[in-house]
Amino acid sequence: MCQHILEKIIKALVISQTGKRPPYEHNLKILADEVKGVAIPSRIIDVLLKVSPHYRLARYPGFGDLSVYTHDYTQGLLKDSIEVYEWFLQQIK
Repeated sequence: MCQHILEKIIKALVISQTGKRPPYEHNLKILADEVKGVAIPSRIIDVLLKVSPHYRLARYPGFGDLSVYTHDYTQGLLKDSIEVYEWFLQQIK
């Protein structure tokens, strides 16, 4: 669900900037490339690249190996995702 909430906050920023519907896309980096007028820090991009592949595993059970989702790993994803979410939220005017 971390990927999903980041997708929605990036799309919200694109809408707030353009007034138009963002592209139908789930790749967080591609969506972030639609953000204009603000430099996205490399730390944020790194997290987007890390979280983005989890879309398919979360959305389509049986698509991949879920053993990667240990408690520590998911806590790290959640912590990073919250940081990125808060950064994008601050960019919405």
